[in-house]
Amino acid sequence: MDVIARFPDERVGVVQNKNVPLSVLERLISDPDVRVRFMLTMKRKLPAQFLERLAHDADESVRLKVAQHRNTSMATLEALRHDPWEEVRAAVGERLER
Repeated sequence: MDVIARFPDERVGVVQNKNVPLSVLERLISDPDVRVRFMLTMKRKLPAQFLERLAHDADESVRLKVAQHRNTSMATLEALRHDPWEEVRAAVGERLER
């Protein structure tokens, strides 16, 4: 957390770190920079409860990556089934078909 406070311009780099603790990632879920939130959705270890929160993101690219993420719960996918963006709905459809 100290790294984020001392180097706010390095938040994307913090997310990309393979050893970043989940507590730091959780703090970044509400980051004002969409690039940080998007990079969060690229983390393979991101827990379902974090993805559930990101499924409500204002940015459609973040919601699309949530729909495609392997850790996204069925309940979150069902919620995204009604997303306003067609790309998100299509990604959900593909995931639910598997």
